Amino acid sequence: MKYIFVYSKKEKVRINTMGSTSNLLVMLVAISRLLVDRISKEKKVNIAEAENFVLECISDGMKTISK
Repeated sequence: MKYIFVYSKKEKVRINTMGSTSNLLVMLVAISRLLVDRISKEKKVNIAEAENFVLECISDGMKTISK
């Protein structure tokens, strides 16, 4: 069984996972692709722009989390 369970409370996020790192990466890519498609449709931008937006958000989030 593989899963990612994410929940937030106030300004904190908790993550529980089960599965190998490669399986978790596959799920992350699938989630990212879903986000790219949704952002592309909602904001009426092309896929490349939506991809860049998602990557920037991930990068900014990683910086924020590491502080």
